[in-house]
Amino acid sequence: MRKTSFLPALAALAVLACTKPEEEAALPVEPAEPAPAGAVTLSAVLSEAVTSSKASVDAETGTFTWSGTDAVAVWSTGGTFTTFTLADGVGTAQARFSGTLTAGTPDQVAVYPASVAMDLSGHTLSLTLPSSIAWSEDITPTLAAVFSDGGAAPLAFKYLGGLLRVAVDNVPVGSASLELSAAGKQLAGDFTVDLSAARPEIKGDGTAAPLSITFDAVTEPGLSRVFCFPVPTGTYDDFSVTFKDADGVALPGMAVRARKVTNQVGRATLLTMPAVDLGIRLVWAYGSLSGDEALTQISGTVPAVDGAGNVYVTTNGSHLLTKISSTGTKLWSGTIGSGTTQNTSPSVDADDATVYAEVGNGTGTAVKAFASDGTEKWNFPYTSFFATSTPSPNFNQMAAAVGDQCIYVGNAGTTGSVLSINKSTGKRIAYVANAAGTAGPAGGVTSGMALTRGGVVSWHCVWGMYGANQGYLDAPSQEGDYGEYVPYGVAYRYGWAWSTANSGVAVSSIDGQDYLWSVGEEKTTDGAYNLHVICAPAAAGLGTSGSGVSQAWNFDHKITNVAHQDQGGICIGPRGEGIIALKNNGGDGGIYAVSTDGQKAYQYKIGADVAGAPAVDAAGNIHFLGDNGYYYIVRPDYATGTCTLLAKASLYTLAGSRGKDLGTATAARAWTSPMIGPDGKLYIGATLHKSWSDRYGCVLCAVYPGCTGPGDTPWPMKYADARHTCRQK
Repeated sequence: MRKTSFLPALAALAVLACTKPEEEAALPVEPAEPAPAGAVTLSAVLSEAVTSSKASVDAETGTFTWSGTDAVAVWSTGGTFTTFTLADGVGTAQARFSGTLTAGTPDQVAVYPASVAMDLSGHTLSLTLPSSIAWSEDITPTLAAVFSDGGAAPLAFKYLGGLLRVAVDNVPVGSASLELSAAGKQLAGDFTVDLSAARPEIKGDGTAAPLSITFDAVTEPGLSRVFCFPVPTGTYDDFSVTFKDADGVALPGMAVRARKVTNQVGRATLLTMPAVDLGIRLVWAYGSLSGDEALTQISGTVPAVDGAGNVYVTTNGSHLLTKISSTGTKLWSGTIGSGTTQNTSPSVDADDATVYAEVGNGTGTAVKAFASDGTEKWNFPYTSFFATSTPSPNFNQMAAAVGDQCIYVGNAGTTGSVLSINKSTGKRIAYVANAAGTAGPAGGVTSGMALTRGGVVSWHCVWGMYGANQGYLDAPSQEGDYGEYVPYGVAYRYGWAWSTANSGVAVSSIDGQDYLWSVGEEKTTDGAYNLHVICAPAAAGLGTSGSGVSQAWNFDHKITNVAHQDQGGICIGPRGEGIIALKNNGGDGGIYAVSTDGQKAYQYKIGADVAGAPAVDAAGNIHFLGDNGYYYIVRPDYATGTCTLLAKASLYTLAGSRGKDLGTATAARAWTSPMIGPDGKLYIGATLHKSWSDRYGCVLCAVYPGCTGPGDTPWPMKYADARHTCRQK
């Protein structure tokens, strides 16, 4: 095959129209005797150069040379095509081909590459262009040379079509082919050429057909590659390229469509598509050390996203709630309370976009509701957390669960409690307490909350997982200004002798029954930790109120010798597995999954802390953030118990990739969980820093082509969804 080399250029933002090729120069013809049958040697040159399309900044140019494996098909007066192989001229535009004719003499036409030539009838040449070609740094265009003087004169090969070039960064892992298609266009199959025309071109039969380039399956992220396709001449309004796996199945989200611009592809023209990047790419970044975008560090809090793509963020060390538009600009900030400890995340009501946020500990604690325009709707002060004693409420890593009538919050203060608050009035409807109404169950709530489809409100206490019938909390028998308590209104409990990690609760459905997933943490005598992944039925004991019945869980999966989980989290994977984050202890930091039968499903290690919960996308891929400042996307392999890394991006590099001034920051870290919006956008809370004293929060909105939305599981991310409603799907 001949080699065509190209100079790199910046890509246009859309496919642009090609310029017309220059007129072909007539080559001198030297008279000679007709070649006889038998051994024959033919001289060949390319009579024209590739004329490139013009990109917005630069042009692509091409230079043709023959290579050692090239062969042409030569028609003879014997009525057949014969293959001639390259004799000399490797690396030049002029060459000699040799072959043996069994009958007749060279006649009318020679075709390159030899494999596409089928037949010749009069002046009509028949070709079959392959539907699949192997990737190479070289390009194989379709050429033909019309004979003069019986083949004694050099064969002047000319292009019968054009070329299309597309550069791809981050070729997807698992891909083994790239398919090019154009609306209503035939790129492969049977074609004809009228050799009597002044400018012969290939013409199809009108049947739309794509063209693929195959290559060895990609096993590591970060590969960049240039793909070049020979294409027929004509007008193209719509190009698209799709990556497929070794079985020919399209990879989710890995199809790229060029913007509709009319493109005239002529003979000997090179059309350059826009450069394609299939990695994690930034849409916008918000946050700075000072000024209007100032945010304190993001640690333990997770941004929430409403249906319009607006983002709500609370930060550690602040008492503010900030709303950021879908384009990355500040809309408003509101004060939640006077406290400065912020470990909670906002929740957005799907009914009217009301935002619920909690802040603080002690007298600075409050729960507030804000309208979508930032107007305060109501304020639930710290004095309302308990009626019969002096409260000292405190919030851990949690978000308010959003029900139809109430929101549900829990605090871990000295007098802990679980509260239901009317969404419209901000008044307390009920709270869970002991029989005397003087204390909450097991001292309060360390993390949660969760609502099941069956009407269960569940939470974590210090020594176990508890739940109550939602109906008890929504409609107590007596209602005062702040409602009444539900005497020891725990419908069930799953108690254990080790403390509960700050992991929240996830809800799954197994064989049609709701199950709660939780993580308990057991400190060993040598200072390490064991984790207990608990899966337990969610409907046990809900028929009665009272002390609650201690239940037996479905299974307890123990993970030994791990690091302390200071945030943690759990989500439900594509096959119902519970997926948790592991902080690093001896290189095991990463994610870990437990199947519905209590066995290890898979694990992926990054050798660094993973503080927050993972998230699952619609393709079944797992997203998570490392304390090392990287965003990871992996694909689980259930057969081997391993995962394949699909994409990895530096948060610091990502934050500055669209020109944002990062100030003095030189690195980024992540102590939070990723969110996946309904449209597949990724929302990330990062902390940028140079030193501990100049750290600040930065919210990133990014896209990954393989992510089209959250996973179709009952609990695909922390707090169940991007709104943080904490409700089972």
